[in-house]
Amino acid sequence: MNLGYFYLIIPITLPHKNRGPFIISHLEQVKRAINDGINIIGYLHWSLIDNYEWQEGYNPEGKFGLLYIDHKNSDFKRSITKGANIYSFIIKESLKTNEQINTSAIIDAKKILGVFTEEGTLM
Repeated sequence: MNLGYFYLIIPITLPHKNRGPFIISHLEQVKRAINDGINIIGYLHWSLIDNYEWQEGYNPEGKFGLLYIDHKNSDFKRSITKGANIYSFIIKESLKTNEQINTSAIIDAKKILGVFTEEGTLM
């Protein structure tokens, strides 16, 4: 039975500095789809912790978790990334206004962490 839902899965690995802007870009496009009348029922960021996309080849810098794991130390300390903080910020601001995604939160997040250009570079 087709309920009109679809899932978009984008496996991508990112340098640490790009995690936040990547999340902002995705949420901005989700907001755009909502504004265009698409019935968005949720957004799930993959993944909570860093993992590797082995099909793309080993790249120790290419991680995308909301939590960073320090593999250089035996305790594998976890740290909250800027991406997780900005994701949390957008969620909290959106809840304040009872919107699925608050436009002002997206704008403020871009001011904090930057934005990708059409060429894919961070500005």
